Order: sequence, then C-alpha cells, then structure tokens
Amino acid sequence: MGMGKISFFAAFALLLCCVSVQSYAAEAAARDSLKYYVKAKGLFHVRTRTDVSSSNFTFGANNGDDTYLALITKTPTRLTQNIGVGVGPIFLNFGIGLNGKNPDADLGLNIIGKTVNFSANYSQSNTMTGRGSVSDNETIEIPAGAMFHNCLQANFLFVLNSKRFSYPAAMNQNTIQQRSAGSFLICLNAIAMHAENNENAGWPLPDVSVQNGSIGIGLGYGYNWVPVERLLIHGSLTASPAIFQITETKISGVHKSFKGTPTANLTGNFACVYHFPKHFYIGAYATLERLFTLSAQAQYLVTRGKTDAHIALGVRF
Repeated sequence: MGMGKISFFAAFALLLCCVSVQSYAAEAAARDSLKYYVKAKGLFHVRTRTDVSSSNFTFGANNGDDTYLALITKTPTRLTQNIGVGVGPIFLNFGIGLNGKNPDADLGLNIIGKTVNFSANYSQSNTMTGRGSVSDNETIEIPAGAMFHNCLQANFLFVLNSKRFSYPAAMNQNTIQQRSAGSFLICLNAIAMHAENNENAGWPLPDVSVQNGSIGIGLGYGYNWVPVERLLIHGSLTASPAIFQITETKISGVHKSFKGTPTANLTGNFACVYHFPKHFYIGAYATLERLFTLSAQAQYLVTRGKTDAHIALGVRF
C-alpha cells in the first residue's frame, strides 16, 4: 500500500474522530438541555451579602402566686454585611452587626445535597427593646441591653423529588435549575433558645429566665420556577409540630417546668437567582421563621420570630 493511500486513510480516520467528538458534544449538550438541573461549575464558592434582618421574642407565664409576667420584645431592624465560603455542598456564613456596646452575632452552617440537607444556625442579641407588664398592671418600657436572647437551631430537610427539583439551586447555587419543578419536603428540626434579663442594664421588671427546647417533624412543599434561561424563582414552606417540648422558667426566683406544651415551627423561604454565563451569580433571598408554644391551661406562652432578607453576589471557581 502506497504512502498516499496511508495518508488518505489517516486523514479520513482523523475526520471521523473529529465528527464523532463534535456529534458526542452536541448530543451531550442536548441531553443537558433536557435535564431538570445540572451541576454548577467550580468546587469553591465565595459569596458576599447584605442583610436586613430582625427578630422578636414574646413571653408570658404565671409564676404560681397569681403573678403573670408578659414580655413583648424585638430587635431593631439592622443592616449587616456577611461573608460566606463554601467547598462543594458545605457552606459557612458569618455576619456580625455592632450596635453600640451590644453586639448581635449570627453564624450559620449549611450542607446541602440532592436529597438530604442540613443547616444549623446560632444567633444572639443584646439589643432587644420592647415592653412588659406584671398581672395586667401598667406597661413598662424595656430598654436596649436589658435582655439577652440566644437561639441554636438545627434542621434536616429531605427532598422527595430530587430527580427533578434541586434545593441546592435555590440555597447555595451548587446546581442550576433548567426546568421548572416542585417537590414535597420532609423536615426534622431541633430548637433551643434562652432569654434572661440583665440586672446591670436597668431591667424594670421581676427577674426572669426562660429556656425553651423542642424537636419537631413535619411536611412542606417547594417549587423552582424557571421563567427564562439562567433565572430561578424559588418558594418553599414547611410546618413542623413538636414531638418533644420542654420549657424551664424562673420568675422572681420561682422555678416552673412545662413539658409537652403544643408547639409548632413554621419556615418559609424565597429566592430569586440569576446566573451569568461565566462563574458569577446574583440573588435576592428571604427567610421567615416563626415558633409558637402555647398552653391556655398552664397560662404559658412563648413565641419567637426571625425575618431575614438579603442580596448576594457570588462566584464559583
């Protein structure tokens, strides 16, 4: 066989290889375009965000001698700059806002997978203000710094339709949702919170200390809407009645314990995320949390709420 024929076959074989590679790439792109979501580029993730947030705490209880203490407090709406870093599905966020001598801090950890998601958050506040009363007497103003409040919360979320609905696409942008889809959610959460007065900051009411803990399990639903390419609008809501609950109160030195009080935790999430053609994205997010513990028979009430809205700019590499 002459050199010319060998060159011809070599060139023909090379041409077939190029056509095959191009055809395979086109088919892969077509398959990806039909997928409900695809993995985002890059292993590492850095995000900066600006938060507008506030929280509230309401308490009412009878200490056993016909003295009923009622408190309604909230933090001022605060603007905080946060930084978050992530590797794969693990994401850590830290933000701190300084209000005079009383710092408010917030620390969060998220591990978000296709089917199982875990999040933990710790927050503390020394800036709550509000009002209180004793046995329906006149209302007394509570100054900032007179009450300390902290809360530790852990959540497990199970996505039942993980083949089509991507929770990471909305929460930490590990994936990109390409087609609209929804899913029912199963949630398991544990909450422990503590509040007490600061005697050295002008507390005007009887001394009080409250510790409340609960474990709940419930259901929810989430939906990812993709109106146009690279744009995602997400909404989800979960409700978790408590299967275990305990509260310890101490008012003017009188200790009481409440167990099995009806308790429920509600969590709503919203996200609007746009991915640029390269590695950047921009998003707007909002989270609304409400915890209710109420017993009319025991004359006992605890509610906690937190609202958080933020705008974020992130990059994956």
